[in-house]
Order: sequence, then C-alpha cells, then structure tokens
Amino acid sequence: MNRALVLISALIASLAFPAFGMVANNVSLKKTAMVSHEVVYLCDVAEIHGPHADELAQISILKMPPSTIDIPLSADYIAGKIREKSGDSVFFSGAQEVTVSQRVIKFERDELESLYKNAVLENSPWRGRADIIIEDIQMLQNITVFERNKNQIQAKFSPREDFVGLVRLSLTFGTGPSAQNFVISGRVRVVTKVPVVQSPIHRGDLITSATVKMERLDITTYTQTTMNLDECVGMRATTTIRAGRPVLKSNIELPPVITRGEEVIIEASNSRLIIKDRGIALKDGNIAQKIPVRNMRSGRQIFGTVIAPSRVQVMF
Repeated sequence: MNRALVLISALIASLAFPAFGMVANNVSLKKTAMVSHEVVYLCDVAEIHGPHADELAQISILKMPPSTIDIPLSADYIAGKIREKSGDSVFFSGAQEVTVSQRVIKFERDELESLYKNAVLENSPWRGRADIIIEDIQMLQNITVFERNKNQIQAKFSPREDFVGLVRLSLTFGTGPSAQNFVISGRVRVVTKVPVVQSPIHRGDLITSATVKMERLDITTYTQTTMNLDECVGMRATTTIRAGRPVLKSNIELPPVITRGEEVIIEASNSRLIIKDRGIALKDGNIAQKIPVRNMRSGRQIFGTVIAPSRVQVMF
C-alpha cells in the first residue's frame, strides 16, 4: 500500500513538472516564514535541495506590500513563480500554503525617551546657553516597526519649533511607501540667568543697572526675554514691569533723542542765516523725525526736524 502511494506521488510530480527527471531539485514549502527584507525569495519560504538549489533560492516570489505584516501564499502560486523564472526540474513537497510575515521589533520606552531627549538637546537653540529640562514625555504604549527599517530613523521637528513648552518630534522609520511614522511629545523647560527687575519700573522710565539684576529664572513662558544687561540698561520701558519679572524685548524701546516736555533749541535757518530760539517739545522724537514744538517766546506751535539731542531745525 505504501509503495502504491509513493508511485502515485511520483506520477503527480511528473505531471506538475514535465521536466522532472531522475535528478531533480526538491522544494519543500514551510508553513510560516519570517522575513526582514522587502523582496521575498524562494529560499525564505522553502527548503531547497538539488543540483540547482543556489539558483532556485534567489527566485523572487513577491514584493511585500508596504503596510502588510502577514500574507498567505499558496503552493500553486509559488510553483507558478518557479515555472515562470526557471526551466529546472523541480519536485514540490511540504505545506500547501505558507504565511509570510515581516519580522518586526518593538522599541522599549526608555530607548525612545533617550532618542527624544537627544534630538531635543541636539537641535535646541538654548543648547549651551541654558539648562534644558525635559519632562512628561508622551508616546504610544507600543512602537513596533519592521526590522528592515530599524536603522533608518529620521527625527524631525517643525521648522517653527522654538524648543520651549510643548515640543513634538516626528519619528520616521524607513523610506518610501513602507515608512512608518510616530509622534513623541514632551514638555521642555529652559532655566538660565536673565535680567530680572528688582523694583517696579513704570512706563516711560529709563532702565538702570540699579533696577535690574541677573538672576536664574525659568524662562519657559518668557521666550522673548532679554538675555543680558546690555540689552536693557539704558532702554526705556514701554509698559510697567513688576518686580521679579524678566525684561522682555517687547517691554523696552530705545529712548528718544528728545522727550516730550523737554526744553529744546529751535534753529530756524535758510541758506544764508540761522536764528536760534528756545522751545518745548510736545512729542518724543528721534533723529530725522518731525515733532511739534512750542516756541517759548511767542507761544506759537511749529514743526521741526530733530537733528541732535535738544535741537530741532525749522527751514524758512
């Protein structure tokens, strides 16, 4: 009985593969196959023995779809691929279907946290200028990627990222259609020494070295703060700044060359004559700006161009 079954199997094999002869290649299909590359070859899904085993092993069976992890392949499909790409005699055996799975790996949370922190520290404009504190890192519980993509990692931040507060990192594993994307976010605090107001500064006041001092401060919510005393001492406050607050760039301006209420020299001139008089500036002004001035002698209001501290020029 067993001998009869062997004869029947041999007959079937000879019908399926007309070129099958006394010396044939044996392809034994596996039930499952794990691959870590994009193209699946015959050697991935079968054990191959025979005179042309090496050549048969390199027959491509299929290209794995980009987002597919498991795909079943029938023995008939694989036999067709062999007939299509090889003229060798082949004896087929083993499973009737093989499930091809892409090999995946899971990234541990501490590994991803380390990747996020390193990316933030490497790209932050505050690097070397302040202490950067990274907290509350959020991500998917499990990040699993195709093994073939594990070393193809791109870490990208938004071009507008200021690396303070909520900072998002886009992680891409692999390239092309099979690339896998994930987002990791965290809270980033920046602590450094900046000019801090010691006593209230009122709008219009000049900032002096007596009213501000360098102090260590968390500037996470003050990203537009001045960073040293030279940036703010001698400037004029545009708003009231409370004690204990940093001096923001939006809180200060260059003091005008002439201030409202200041006594000025009015120079009325033409090409041959200069007449000087005294006046009161009715508005702040900088070089080349026209401001209203009241003549102290006549009481008349005129407009003059600021040409120097305490000097305006009127043409006639």
